[in-house]
Parts: sequence; C-alpha cells; structure tokens
Amino acid sequence: MKLLLLLFSIYTGTFQQSDKYDLTINLNNIKEVKGGIGLSIYNTAASFPKNDGAYKTYYYKVTGKKTIITIKDLKKGDYAVALYHD
Repeated sequence: MKLLLLLFSIYTGTFQQSDKYDLTINLNNIKEVKGGIGLSIYNTAASFPKNDGAYKTYYYKVTGKKTIITIKDLKKGDYAVALYHD
C-alpha cells in the first residue's frame, strides 16, 4: 500500500458567488492497473490522518495509468487529503 498526502486550501475569489467548491485531483503514473485508490479528506488537524477522523472517504477502482477524481461541494476551508493505492 502506498500513501500520498496532499495539503490544500479552498479560497474564494471576489467573482465567486457559491459557498461550495469542487476539488479536482489528477493522478498520473499509477504503477499497477489493479486494485483501487482510497481517498480520505480531513477538515481538522486533530483528525488527520486517523481512519475514523475523515470528513469524507471515497474508493475508486483503478482502470488505467491515469485518473481524474473530482470531489464536489466542499466548503471554503483548509483540508488535508490522504490517498492510497490498495
């Protein structure tokens, strides 16, 4: 199992009217086309990287060497993302 950690923030621009945002993650160079990608999003430092502390959790089947994952409807804030290839 390989673990990749990403940290990001969602900020609003003066032109945006929504209080919900989408996060797009592009995964490239997936070593083996089998298994799945587990993805957890954390919205507090205290919950990261505990399995039971995730704000949102997803699992995607690996179907190729590249994939694009879009997480919809995130509120403005700071988040951490943990990914693993299982």
